[in-house]
Formats: sequence, C-alpha cells, structure tokens
Amino acid sequence: MKTLKLGIIGAVVAVALASPLLVQHRTEVRWRAQQQTLRQQAVLLDQWSAENARLSNAVAQVKSSQSFSDAQLANLVKLRNEFGELQQTIQEMEQLRHQIQRLRDRLQDAAKEEEDGRDNYTALLADEMPRRQARVARLRQWLEEMPEEKIPELRFLSEDDWIAEVDDPLVTDEDYRSAMYALRADADCEFARRAFRALRQYAQINNGQFPTDLSQLKPYFESPIDDAILQRYEIVPTKSLVSSLAELGGDRLITEKAPVNKELDLRTAIGTNTWRNTMEGGRWDPVQ
Repeated sequence: MKTLKLGIIGAVVAVALASPLLVQHRTEVRWRAQQQTLRQQAVLLDQWSAENARLSNAVAQVKSSQSFSDAQLANLVKLRNEFGELQQTIQEMEQLRHQIQRLRDRLQDAAKEEEDGRDNYTALLADEMPRRQARVARLRQWLEEMPEEKIPELRFLSEDDWIAEVDDPLVTDEDYRSAMYALRADADCEFARRAFRALRQYAQINNGQFPTDLSQLKPYFESPIDDAILQRYEIVPTKSLVSSLAELGGDRLITEKAPVNKELDLRTAIGTNTWRNTMEGGRWDPVQ
C-alpha cells in the first residue's frame, strides 16, 4: 500500500511538473500558426494596397474625361470595403500577438516560481521583487500600446507604488486594465490631497470664497501643478453629483470631467472641508 501511495504521489508530481511545459508547447504551436496566418494576411494586404492604388490612379486619370460605369464603381466600392476589412483583421492579429506574448511571459514566470520551489504568495519580498519589477515593466509597455489608459496624475506615483499594485501576474488585457484602475485611483487620491490643501489655502485668503476657475488654485499648490492635470477637472454644483459626494456640502465641488474607464474608475470630489471618492452607482452620470 505504501508503494502504491508513493507511486500515485510521484505520478501527480510528474503531471504537475509537465503541465506548464505542455501548456507552453500548445501555446507555441498556436503562436506559430498565428504567425503564419499573419504573414499571409500581410501579403494579401500588400496586394490589396497595390490594387487600391492602381484603381485610385485610374479614377484620377479618367475622372476629367469620362465616368466609371456602374459596374466599375460597384467593383471599386467592394474592393475598398474588403481592403478596410483586411486592415481591421491585421490589427486584430497584432493584438492577439501581444496577448500570446504576455501568456508566454506568464508561463516563464510560472516555471521560475516552480524552479524556486515557492509561489507568489509565500515568497519573501526580496525574492518576489524581481518578478514584480518585470510585471511593472510589462505593464508600462502595455500602457504605451494603450495610451488611453494613462492619466497625467500618474507622475505623482513612485516606483514602489507601481510595484505594490502588481501582486498578481498580468496576462490578459483585463488584468492590465485592473492594475491600471488601481494605479489611477492612487494617483487621483494623491492629486485630491494636494488640491484640497490648495483649495483650503485659497478659501482662507479669499474670505471663504470658492474659485471660479481651477487656474486660480495654481499659486496655492505646494509644488507646481501641470495644466494637463488641471484640465481633467472642473468645478460643478454640489447637487449635480451622487449623494455620497454631495454630502461633502457647499455649493460647489471639484471633480473629474470624465473617467478613463466608466465601469472601474472611482469618482473624486474635493470641497473646502474635505475630499472623498466613491464607487456609488451612477457616479459618472449627472444628477437631475
């Protein structure tokens, strides 16, 4: 019986060790197939581009002397539509290539964790740091590909702030968007703290008055504030915000003009007494 148990345990361990390699092999096979398809699509794109240019030149040459027949015009429209669809396919293939690369990176991380004999949740910080730094590097690379996920307030964050937000591996686009949501929330909070202090000082000097334009606060920030940051915010009537923010009181509050991700992003409001952010439903919709 003891021999049988040892045999079963050995088989389980063998399967566990082989699984990452099997997944990696399957991923690489899919990757090669996708690469071949991408090359074929690129050849077709070149062909369609040349044909589209030829037809465009033909249009320019005959436009002054005669018109295309209905059949020729229909063919031209069809060809250009197909050209647009092919361009979209190439873009989707490129996105898929990035996702496959991120999956391969994650498999390499998993293999290294297994080699070290520990997982992400039990590793000492000193051992975990290189992995986190690698995740941050990949996150920043993803951010260059998705600039719409950026906000200028991110400059307030330190390297340690970025490292603290990559507890888990980043594989899918949703993983990366979740990490960026958390970083944007940290950056928004840092701006809110700075803006609150500037607003308090402004109100004290101006007999409790609220500014009419955010540029009036610039002299009161402890360090120079970038206009690109202030342009993301506006002064709104307090009653136009959801209840959890309207509770701050006063007639007006400072808040973001729009979210990066409406479903994920917190909304922040800053008043003369305090500031707050919320996940309350409908927080980005004006209150009627």
